[in-house]
Amino acid sequence: MLYEFKFPDVGEGVHEGKVLQLTKAPGEQVLEGDIIAVVETDKVVAEIPTSKTGKLIKYTISEGQIIEVGKTLAFIDDEVIDTAPVKETPKAPVLTDQSTGVVGQLEDAGNFVLPASGEGVVDRTSEAITLSGTVTKVLATPLARKIASQNGIDISGIKGSGPAGRVTREDVLKQVNLKTSPQAPRPETPHAHQSPRQDIIEQLPTIRKTIAANMQKSSEIPTASFHEQCTLDETVKFRKIINQNSPEKISYLPIYIKALSISLKAFSVFNATFDPQKMELRKYKDINIGIAVDTEKGLMVPVIKNVETKNIKEINQEMKQLISKARDGSITLAEMREGTFTITNYGSFGGLYGNPLILPPQVGILGVGRIHDAPIIKNGEIIPATIQPISLVFDHRVVDGAPASNFITHFKSLLEDPYKLLIELN
Repeated sequence: MLYEFKFPDVGEGVHEGKVLQLTKAPGEQVLEGDIIAVVETDKVVAEIPTSKTGKLIKYTISEGQIIEVGKTLAFIDDEVIDTAPVKETPKAPVLTDQSTGVVGQLEDAGNFVLPASGEGVVDRTSEAITLSGTVTKVLATPLARKIASQNGIDISGIKGSGPAGRVTREDVLKQVNLKTSPQAPRPETPHAHQSPRQDIIEQLPTIRKTIAANMQKSSEIPTASFHEQCTLDETVKFRKIINQNSPEKISYLPIYIKALSISLKAFSVFNATFDPQKMELRKYKDINIGIAVDTEKGLMVPVIKNVETKNIKEINQEMKQLISKARDGSITLAEMREGTFTITNYGSFGGLYGNPLILPPQVGILGVGRIHDAPIIKNGEIIPATIQPISLVFDHRVVDGAPASNFITHFKSLLEDPYKLLIELN
C-alpha cells in the first residue's frame, strides 16, 4: 500500500520549515524511525523520522524549499520490503554544520493512506520507470539526477555544492550551460566611473524571519520605561563570598535573576501575559524567566522555569546549560516556552543604557547595562563606586507608572543590599 507521509507538527507554534537535507534516495528501503529529512523551523533544526517501513518512492519537495505542517513530504510503499540479507549501506550523511536537536517526541504524522478513489492515486508504472536504472553512489538530489540524465551529463564528474557534497540542481545547470553555450567574449574592462555597484542581496534565514516578525509585534505594544542606577558594591562582595569555596563560579546574572523572581512575586502584575483581543491579563504563580541570548543564528530566549524554587547556584547551572544549548543549536522548543518575564544583559556587550523590546504576550522586560566605576555622593562626600544601569520596559496598557516605579525600586534595593535575598527566601 502506498502511504503519503506528511510533514508532522514538531512543536507548538511551528507552521512551516525549510528543507535542509533529504537524507534518503528514491528507491531506497527505509525502516520505521529512519531519518528521511532535516528541516529547519523558526526555532530549531529537526530530524524528521518516518513512521513507516518500506520503499521510499519519491519526495514531493526539494532541498531549500519551504514545507508547511501537514503537507506531503514523501511517498512510501510498505508492500515493497526487501527481506533478503544484504550488506548494510551507509546512510546519507547528516549535516554537521547545523544543529540537529529533535524537539521532544514528534507527534504521529497521521493521514498517510491515500484515498481509495481514483483521485490522488499515484501512477505506479510511471514511478517504476522513474526509479529504474543503475544506482549510483554519487550523493545528489533527485532533480539534479533528472536534469543530468536529460542532458547526457555524467553526474559523477560534478562537484557538489550542497550539504555533505550533495550535487544540487544548480550544480548540474552550470554544467549544462558550459556544455551548450559558446565561450562568451571577454568583456572590456570598464572605466572606474562605470563600474557596477556590488550590492549583495540575501534572503533572511527562517529564524531571522521569525525574529523580525516578533520584533514587529513588539513594536505594536504601547510601552513606557524607567531607568535606574544601582550601586553594586555590596553585590560585588556578596558574589565573592559565594565563589570563595565553590568550584563552579557564578556570574552576576544568576543573582539578578533570583532578585528578579522576588520582585516579580511582590509585583505579580509583571509576572503575566496580556491578550489584547480578549482584553485579559493572565497572572502566573510559577515564575519562568527568559534570558535573551545572542547566537550565530540570531536572538534566542531560553527559559529558566520555576525560578522561585531555585537557589542562586542552581539558577547559575541551569542558565549555563541553556545558553550553551542555544548557541550550539541543540535547544528545544520546550526549553523556550512558557516564559512569564524576560531579562536581557546588553551590558555584557558593552551597552550602558537600552530600551529593550518586550517579548509578547509578556508585559515587561528588564535590561541590565555595563558594570563600571563612577563617583557618587554619599553622606556629602564624593566616593568611588561600582555602578550598573538598569532599565524596565513595560506594557502601559496593563501597568501604570506608579507600580512600575515601585517594581524597579524594589529590584534595585535587592541589588544594593543582596543579603535581603536571604531574608526574602526565608
